[in-house]
Formats: sequence, C-alpha cells, structure tokens
Amino acid sequence: MQETVKKLRYPLLIMSGLVASLGVVYPQYFGLLAWVSLIPAGLVLLTLGGRARSGSMYLYGLVFYFAYYVMGYHWFISMYPMDFAGFEPGVAAGVIALAVLGISALQASLSALMFLIFGLFCRTIVLQKYPVLKPILFACLWVINEWSQTIGWTGLPWSRLYLSQSYLLPMAQSASLLGGLFVSFLIVAVNLAFAGMIVCRGARLSYGLLGGCLLGGNLLFGLAAMSAIKGSVLPWQIAFFALALATVITALVYGLVRRLGADRRLLKAFLCIGLTLCILSSLSSVLASYPNTGTPVKAAALQGNLSSKDKWAKDAGWRSFRVYAALTEQAAAAGADLIVWPETSLAYTLFAALENSEIRAPLSAVYDMAERTGTTVLIGTFTSSLHFDPGAEEASTNSVITIYPDRSYDESIYVKRMLVPFGEYVPWRDLILSVVPALGEINMLSSDLVRGQEATVVELKTHGMRVGPIICFDSIYEETVRQTVAAGAEIISLSTNDSWFTDSAAVYMHNNQAKFRAIENGRYLVRSANTGVSSIVAPDGRELGRQEALTTGLVIAEIYARSNTTPYTSVGYLLVWMSFLAQIALIAAQIACAAFRRYKCHKKSCGT
Repeated sequence: MQETVKKLRYPLLIMSGLVASLGVVYPQYFGLLAWVSLIPAGLVLLTLGGRARSGSMYLYGLVFYFAYYVMGYHWFISMYPMDFAGFEPGVAAGVIALAVLGISALQASLSALMFLIFGLFCRTIVLQKYPVLKPILFACLWVINEWSQTIGWTGLPWSRLYLSQSYLLPMAQSASLLGGLFVSFLIVAVNLAFAGMIVCRGARLSYGLLGGCLLGGNLLFGLAAMSAIKGSVLPWQIAFFALALATVITALVYGLVRRLGADRRLLKAFLCIGLTLCILSSLSSVLASYPNTGTPVKAAALQGNLSSKDKWAKDAGWRSFRVYAALTEQAAAAGADLIVWPETSLAYTLFAALENSEIRAPLSAVYDMAERTGTTVLIGTFTSSLHFDPGAEEASTNSVITIYPDRSYDESIYVKRMLVPFGEYVPWRDLILSVVPALGEINMLSSDLVRGQEATVVELKTHGMRVGPIICFDSIYEETVRQTVAAGAEIISLSTNDSWFTDSAAVYMHNNQAKFRAIENGRYLVRSANTGVSSIVAPDGRELGRQEALTTGLVIAEIYARSNTTPYTSVGYLLVWMSFLAQIALIAAQIACAAFRRYKCHKKSCGT
C-alpha cells in the first residue's frame, strides 16, 4: 500500500483537491462527495506523513491546495471581458488570469504549511502511539487554515469546505454550535478516519468508529435542529436519551460477561456509540430555544437586475430609483411592510442629492415612496464621512439607510465594514498600481471608500424589532455577522451587488455563505442582490423564497424576530482557540515524553 500511494501521490492529491472544491463550488450536485473527497489526500497524509521530508510534505500541500483553489476561483473567467471597467480584451484576460492563478497560488502557498506541520506532528511519540488522533489533528489544522483567511486583505474566506453542505442542510446545522468551521472540521476528520480504515488495518475499528460517530452524530443533530426550529424537539430529546441509555446498558452487560467470550471490539463499539448519543442528548437541550416565537412580519427582498455598468451611467440615479420604487409598490401590494433594497441601489450620496436634480432622485422622492406604500425600507446608498463626524476628512462610505413611512430616516446608519480589495479600495495603492496599473481601473470609484468600525443594529420604530444590516462582502466573514447578532440583531438584512459575477458559480457561492450566517446565529436573513440571487433564508438555512440571477423581481416571505442566542453566537471562535490549544498540548506532550525518556536513560546509566 505504501509504495502504491507513493507512486500515485500527486494524482491522488490533485484529484482530491479538485473533487473537494467541486463540492464547494457546486454543492447542489456534488455536496455529498465532500464526505469522501479527501480520502485520496488522506491516504497520502497517513501513509507518508511521518516518513516524508518536510520539504516534500510542503510540496504535497502545495499541489493539493493549488488544485483546490483553482477550482474554487475558476468563476473569475466568467467576468471576461470586464467591460464594466473598460478593459481591452488582452488586459481583461491578463487580469482574470492573475486573479485565478495568483489568488490560488497565494492561498495555496500559505495553506500548504498545514501539510508540513502535520508531517512534523506525525513524528511525535503521542501520534505514533495513538495514530487514531491524526484525523482530529489534521481537522484542527484545517480549521486554523480556514480561519487565517479572515486576516488581512490578502485573506479571502471564499472557498471554505463547509460551503459544500449548503444544500445538505441536516449536515450543516452543527454550524450553530461552533460555526461553519466546525462543519469543515467534521468533514476533514471523517475523511481522514475513512482513509485510516484503508491504510491502518490494525486500527481499522478505531478509525471506523471515529468516522462513523462523527458522521452519524452530525446527521442526527442536524435532523433534530431542523425539527426544533419548527417546534418539535421533544421527540428527539427523548429518543437521544433512550438510545444513549440503552447503548450504555448494553455495553455494561457485555463488559460483565466478557469472560464468557464477548468480543472486546464490540464493547468498544457500544461504548463509542453510547458516548455519541449521550453528547447528542445533552446538546438536545440547547435546541429547546430554537423554535420561532412572536408574530411574523412579511419581508421582501428586491432585485432590479441593473448591471454594474448600468448603475454608473449618467442617468442611473433616477432610473434605478424608479425601478426599485415600482418593485416596492409591488411588494407593498403583496402585503410586505419591511423591504430591503440591494447594495448601492442608489449609487450616489443620497443626503447630498439636490431637489431639482435631473440625474439623482432626492431624499424627498424616497420619503414620498415610503409614505405612499406605508413600508419601512432599507436602502443601499452612499453617505459622506462628514455625516458621522463633521471634523473628519471628507470621504464616501457604503451604507444602508432605514427610511420610515412617516418621512423620516433612522439615525442608526450602517457602514460596510469589510470592503472589497480593488473594488472599493486599493490596498498598498502606490506600490500595487505602479506594478499592475490595470488593477486600479477595476475600482469604479475615484477614491477609496472608508470602512465602518462597528456593528449597527436598527431598532425599527414601525415594528418594534431589531434589524442588523450587513453589506455584500460582510457576509463571507462569520465574525462580522456574529458581532451584529451579539449586538442585539433579531433579523439580518443583507444588501449586496453581485452583478460583477453575472450568472457564474460565484453568485450562488455568495448566496450559500448567507445560508451559513443564518444557521450559525439562528436568524432569518433577507438577502437583496442587484442582479441576483436574492433570497430569504430561515434559521436552518432553508430558502423561503428565491429570485434567480439576471431576472427582475422580488422575494416575499414571513419571517420572525428571534432573540435566542445560539452557542456559536456566544462563543465565537472557540473552536479555533481549541485547535490551537490541541497543537500546543501535542507539543507539550512531546517535550514531556522526550524529557521522561532522557530521565529514564540517565537513571539507567547511573544505576549501571
């Protein structure tokens, strides 16, 4: 087996990276493959991990992750010819190639360190004695790697493994416990456990029990969580407790009659399954706070289908307003009274628009619309930094303003916190533009936007509920949304502009990120996209309504204001810190074991 894996190591790594990423990009078709896609890479890791040189392990990681990220970012190709930026065909092709290959190479070069570190840890005394811990260790490393992509502008948490479960919702519900990264952890651990069953015959049962309990436990918890939101968690609580009790009792009986010939492997299996059910039984009490309470509100997400190029045309201000005002009328006629517009649907500074302007709809026109329809509207537009701090340097901010039917706006204006590099600002502007001037042309604005500094919660005076607005890129950063919910948001509104991506896989991947933000925090999420996909998402990730990409229309559904707090909202990145702690504990154990061995050798030599 070792020689075969060594000969085929690169094809195995490439195939594993491509298939795993295929589930992330197209989860509706290949999401189930995520639970077996990493087995080929697992064979390489478990077979060669403790034997290959550090440089070889890094190279293995580089090959795997480059294949993984190239598949994950291939959708950049759909942006050609980038006419919204006015590029020549050759320049557009170069920028797109730089995006696909450059981002993939950058992220792969950093992610490959996980393979190197895993190889070093495989040489430790602890993992040599307890090889069944290897899947857990590599899953911890994977979590740290995905978390690290949220740091700095070079980090891009776009192609993370948990997105593969966007359509297998029972498998995604554990995100409410420790975040979407926990789902990635489970997928990686299960894959390597199954690989261990193939590679390590002597520990086949242990690997099988580890993978089976993690996979089965995650599925059972997911089914229970989805039932809990609908108000039927009690049957699951009873079932978990009864099965756990029966399994433990059976294990004890087998233990008592072991001398009569009972198989110890069967005893181990019963104990592992019983422990899993006991954990699920304890977690089921968490689900008691999941059901909806209160009176539902009818919300709508509007989709005007105005491309990025159209948004910046000279007459776009009035034309965009008329499109969304008409959709607002339709939504109000259908019973909606809380309406979300897309990101920068009014692509100018709304408060600065003149009453007699021929190219921009003024604030009074927006007030008229809200009063006429009797709706509360969350509008994506620009604001000036002077609006928040008169003493600040003047700059634009990407914002969401809440307009009420009594012709007023809410002073709690949200400003986008996670700006898009090269789309809303140019990092290291002087250096980068001197090397690749074309990157500056992607930004449709004449200057960089100013980012928001904190979460904003709007307490609607028309509904008595608290809405937490986020904008576009915010939604791929789980901590940004968690902070909004922790600040008191009972509903999440998401205004976004995905028109750059046309109808590519990126549009759907971005929408899938929103599903996980809803699951993680147990909130309804109303997502309004400029050209789609627009959707309204329930706390278990189900889409209650959806407007497909490149179409004009709206989505309406009843949603609930929810004040319950999921474990993830409370603990945040606890899983990441636990993963770091696991590495530290392993290093400490190695040092202790080495010191103890030297002590024994020294004592033995002194005694002789």
